[in-house]
Amino acid sequence: MRIAAWAWLALVLAACKTSPAASDKPTQAAAEVLGAFIAAAEARDFEQAYRLLCGSLRARYTPERLQRDFDSEPLAKERLERARQALRQEAILRGDFAEFPVGAGKAVRLVRENGAFRVASLE
Repeated sequence: MRIAAWAWLALVLAACKTSPAASDKPTQAAAEVLGAFIAAAEARDFEQAYRLLCGSLRARYTPERLQRDFDSEPLAKERLERARQALRQEAILRGDFAEFPVGAGKAVRLVRENGAFRVASLE
């Protein structure tokens, strides 16, 4: 009986050691979405970038308007670069939001909608 208890305990501890922490998955998911958004915007694939925006931004934008705004905004490339640099850090989770600090009190923000993260702001 004692051997069975020790064997069970060893299995439980081994499972705990090899299972990722619950918080690792959301931060990784947020990072993947942000990385995909940056890549799409840099590749000028504004259809894909648009799909990665949160609902409130999709309601205000079309892929064409998103492209026009990126083309007319002189700081767009700098914001994308700051967002890329922010990906080097782990996201800070706050409820349904994931934040990647970019400095000076600003952060790239993603929001979880229907179980998936979407870009809410670049800073």
